[in-house]
Amino acid sequence: MWAGAASLVPREPTMEDPNVPFSSLGTAYPDLSISVGLLSHERVIYEELNTGEANVTLFLPTNFAYNESYYQPEDVPESPTELNRATYRYNIVPGIYDTKTLQEQNSTFLRTSSVDPKYTLVTGGALIETRNISRGFFVRSGLGEQAGMSKFDIPFAGGILHAIDQFFILPADLATTAKIQNLDTLALTIQQCADDALPSQSDLSFFVPKNAALTAYRAAQSGHDPECDTLRSYITQGPVQTSGKLRSLESVTALSVVTYNVSIGAGNAIVLGCGHRKARIFRSDILIKNGVVHVIDSFL
Repeated sequence: MWAGAASLVPREPTMEDPNVPFSSLGTAYPDLSISVGLLSHERVIYEELNTGEANVTLFLPTNFAYNESYYQPEDVPESPTELNRATYRYNIVPGIYDTKTLQEQNSTFLRTSSVDPKYTLVTGGALIETRNISRGFFVRSGLGEQAGMSKFDIPFAGGILHAIDQFFILPADLATTAKIQNLDTLALTIQQCADDALPSQSDLSFFVPKNAALTAYRAAQSGHDPECDTLRSYITQGPVQTSGKLRSLESVTALSVVTYNVSIGAGNAIVLGCGHRKARIFRSDILIKNGVVHVIDSFL
């Protein structure tokens, strides 16, 4: 069965939901034909989507996504690789999340069915973020990739489908994400400090000071970079601390056992505080293989 959970409560299936098999969607919606065809190579997933047993929300790329990408259907082997299988499952969310449900919050993090530890170290499944803004619904995946939802609430036997105009990208490790997303200098150093300190690298949240904060730190410390004992104060382990979760908390405790107060500051920004020291999160929710990264504007 499908693994995973979410902060929103999915709606229950109803008797009115049509029992249309997944395999017929490529004919009913020709702009989904490539994705439906590719999924037919993954027999286990394909067969479950064709029955009423799956009860999932499926985010499926349209043919437009293939036309706009280097990724071509003929590149996919008929016997899917582990990576392809993990990617397929990253597009599947346990439970039915129609647009009425997703509208309940401006931003919602959902756990997908991608649980292979080779590709995710987030307990319960790799995360995606759905965003409800004035221009419509968007979904963010790994490496900051953002997909628009072009069709909504298409019911089928296995659940409900939303068509998206870009591919989801599995969250990468912090090193890859830092390079592609131009994360600040300390990101890789903080990851190494976590590697040295923790037997398990799962469910981590990183609060990375931006480059300007590092420059100020070096000036105050005679040119020296912060040691791991300091940088472990910017890592938490446990439930992944997305911005939505942080907004519901009063405090978070780092690996160094330092506890930070959590408050909401000017411009609705999340602020971490310890004594008289404060840091504002100005870039949030960068999804990575083992959790999430937030960039903060100063050291604490």
